[in-house]
Amino acid sequence: MTLNAGLLSVLGGRVEFAPFVAERLAALPAELRRLDADIVALQEVYRQDDREFILAELRDVFPHAVYRRNRRNLGIENGLMTLSKTPVAGSLALFRDAAIDERFLDNKGVLSCRIEVGGGGGLILLNLHTTAGSLLLHPEAPKANRIRSRQIGQILSLAAAEGAVTMIAGDLNAGPGVSEENFRQVLEAGYESAYDLLHAPDQVYTWDPANRLNRNGPHRSSPPQRIDHVFIRKSDLVRGRIRLLSSVICCQEESVSTPLGEKVTVSDHFGLQVDLEWYE
Repeated sequence: MTLNAGLLSVLGGRVEFAPFVAERLAALPAELRRLDADIVALQEVYRQDDREFILAELRDVFPHAVYRRNRRNLGIENGLMTLSKTPVAGSLALFRDAAIDERFLDNKGVLSCRIEVGGGGGLILLNLHTTAGSLLLHPEAPKANRIRSRQIGQILSLAAAEGAVTMIAGDLNAGPGVSEENFRQVLEAGYESAYDLLHAPDQVYTWDPANRLNRNGPHRSSPPQRIDHVFIRKSDLVRGRIRLLSSVICCQEESVSTPLGEKVTVSDHFGLQVDLEWYE
């Protein structure tokens, strides 16, 4: 499964880009335990204390994990983290292209994970988080789309070098009807969207401005959108190395209690969970 956990806060937690970070972080391990995925690709887990909390709470379920604390210039660490029930190793590539403020304040990239599956074979998962624009650049502005396109090109180049079964998962900040040229860029490179393979076109989203966590956020004027994806390489499907069984939107329940007495979702994004069979 993939989930943008939305745990971004700055200035010692005084500024939260999605509110109730502490309450949602506390509820996240139980949510992941309930969903019982074998591999979890997380985005926006920036603080080392938060990573250690998640790992400690879930060590019996996910004894293996990979993340890198890389950052350049000023700002926050990279927020990618992959949990696995089987051994995993990985490396991080920060994006070469970014909006000017993200070059100094954020450190988005792609976490390449080699996961041991079955009888010792390897599964490659590229956990990604591309740009959502910037403080001064609308997520769907032509310049944002061009930056995102170059970031996707870097991801696809990494994927092309892999001979094992390869999947791409995470927050693309693009999808059907929103920065669609970026979404199509992945499809045209030989990948299939796991959700779209099993569902007719619908109005299901993974980020919704009507969500309580987004109503006052920096992107509250953006339309609802399905921007969190799992992509499977078409050749792996054709050759029978992957069989897709199901693909569902998850983490939609308002189950986290807040100090205001209301309930919110565990993140400002919903998750995507994919069930598949893998053949060596």
